[in-house]
Amino acid sequence: MRETMKPMYRLKKEDVESVKKLLRIVNAEYTGCLNEYEKGVRDFAKEYLSSIERDVTTLYYVKGLTVQEIARRSDRNISTISRNITRGTGRAMQIIKLARAISPLKF
Repeated sequence: MRETMKPMYRLKKEDVESVKKLLRIVNAEYTGCLNEYEKGVRDFAKEYLSSIERDVTTLYYVKGLTVQEIARRSDRNISTISRNITRGTGRAMQIIKLARAISPLKF
């Protein structure tokens, strides 16, 4: 269970899963397993999300770390991490909405 401090960006359960999928695609080390649509989404997301937003949002959603754990590990303020997760989540949802509109991917 997460500690009390959470980003204020509220997502439905299915949207959390979509964000996780997007972040896994963006952070994929072996790109041979990605189809052309996934590669396009990944390239766009890498341009649209800052590296810090990508990193902290991945740690939060994919790795399951709390805001406090991320702040402690990165030696940053909790409010900074929370803000980066909130921005990263909002941008990830914009990417997902675009991907849903133009590709056959199930986001």
